[in-house]
Amino acid sequence: MEGAAGVIAWFRRWRAENARVRDAERRALSAFRDSRGHAGFGAWIVRRTEDETVVRVCFGDLRPPRRAWFAVPASAGAPVRELSWDEVSPMGEGERVWR
Repeated sequence: MEGAAGVIAWFRRWRAENARVRDAERRALSAFRDSRGHAGFGAWIVRRTEDETVVRVCFGDLRPPRRAWFAVPASAGAPVRELSWDEVSPMGEGERVWR
């Protein structure tokens, strides 16, 4: 019985975390649409801390696509802030200039 309870507890934690990640992606895509006037086609988590999530939004019809980064605060009422490349590059989380 304890094994099943452990799996259920793990699933609940995963589901709550997944909901926070999806919310950050949704908020970043919404901020992108509001600032640029058109929609991005994908959002990926670059870094996640207790206070904020940094989300990369890809857009445009180029290969590779253009990118914009947004800092999404953990609190729902706080504004989402667009980041520059200079703010994102020191994070060292796999973000680099396209070749």
